[in-house]
Amino acid sequence: MNRVSQQTLAQILDQQNRSTQSPETTEIGPDGTQLPSQILKSFCSKRGLEIEVVELTKSNFNQLVEMYDHFEPKRAAQGLPPTGRARIFSWLEDLQKNGNNLVALYQGRVIGHTMLCPVSPARAEFAIFIDQEYRNQGIGTKFTEVTLEFARGKGYRRIWLSVEMNNLSAIRVYKKLGFRMRDLFGPEQEMEICIPSRE
Repeated sequence: MNRVSQQTLAQILDQQNRSTQSPETTEIGPDGTQLPSQILKSFCSKRGLEIEVVELTKSNFNQLVEMYDHFEPKRAAQGLPPTGRARIFSWLEDLQKNGNNLVALYQGRVIGHTMLCPVSPARAEFAIFIDQEYRNQGIGTKFTEVTLEFARGKGYRRIWLSVEMNNLSAIRVYKKLGFRMRDLFGPEQEMEICIPSRE
């Protein structure tokens, strides 16, 4: 094999290796250097928007604060998200310290957030918020699926949530994904899903 053929083969193999690896987004490290941020999953909305899911990091934290600062309706569920940038910032800092957080990106912009707040090593509370401009496109459903798969990898076996009883479309989605009704607390319904391990 001549030198040109060897070089071409090496380039092809390099391209194949890159195409089988998970794509990355740019993450800025504490010293200002760029670090790879793994895309956990990408999917298309019903309108064909390509959505990427990554973990909440320092580089997208302020974008998430911005999303919540313009979130409608205000205090949509259980008094969440809080109002005012300072309260939003503090709330997200606590969530980041004490749980697992994923963000959905469209063209690099944060348009959604899911959280897993552990109540035990195997059980966590789930919540999801989608920017009002991107609702009713199937993004919430697929984002929830990605989060449940992420939860499985973190060792959670039971995920529960609270949803307002009059939010029938959300309840239908949760049932479709495998959540089952549990307790009723005033105007809110508690639902839970059991996640089997991969073994």
